[in-house]
Amino acid sequence: MFIDLTRNIIPKEYMRVNVVNNSTDEVGELTFTFNREAILGFATEMLFLYDDINDYQKNNITTHPLKTDPCPNQAIGFYLTPESPSFMLKINSLQIDNKEISNIENKHNIIVNNANLNEKYYINTDIEFDSEEMIIESYELSRRNILDISIKNSNGIDITDKCSAVVLEINKQGIKDFATSLLIWSNNTNDQIEYLIAKDDKNKEETNFGAILTSDSVAIKVRSGELGSIYDYDFT
Repeated sequence: MFIDLTRNIIPKEYMRVNVVNNSTDEVGELTFTFNREAILGFATEMLFLYDDINDYQKNNITTHPLKTDPCPNQAIGFYLTPESPSFMLKINSLQIDNKEISNIENKHNIIVNNANLNEKYYINTDIEFDSEEMIIESYELSRRNILDISIKNSNGIDITDKCSAVVLEINKQGIKDFATSLLIWSNNTNDQIEYLIAKDDKNKEETNFGAILTSDSVAIKVRSGELGSIYDYDFT
């Protein structure tokens, strides 16, 4: 599967992100900070899922933070920092009325540094997995595929330690465009830039990430940063 890294995507699908909050504080905003390898890992595993399931097959995948989980996994392409809540990806469970996405012309697109180049990213979805063979993707080699999730309440106070999980719901038809946007971002990532993912509203400061957040979703900022490798964390 070849992914075009220079095209602008017109969103056709929704996704929903919510937080399992164990406090009375109202969640105001999530911030996802990715090592670049984690962006690549998340996008790659999403595209494997897209290629592997049909429109009706449901799938839930959960990743727990380093330290919390005695056997930490990267089932969806990244490890979580110890301070992060757990992360659950729910595929084909999102129920949305047949509602057209509007106001997309008001959203920014991800900055592409070399828009005139014919840049593509190849995902080998033709691999036949054998139980006796371990296949390591490039993003896994350095063990730097780390994501940190922080959560603030509506007053801007950090309440990450009061939240146990973040849940992303997306259906198959939204996966490819969302994953493609992640790959475009990773190919143009800059630690000085953060994006507010577009939501089903009229906020012009939001950025199109291939799928639009439902109106009842939490606001999400994404940025790239330096989180080291899993060897920098005491995860045993």
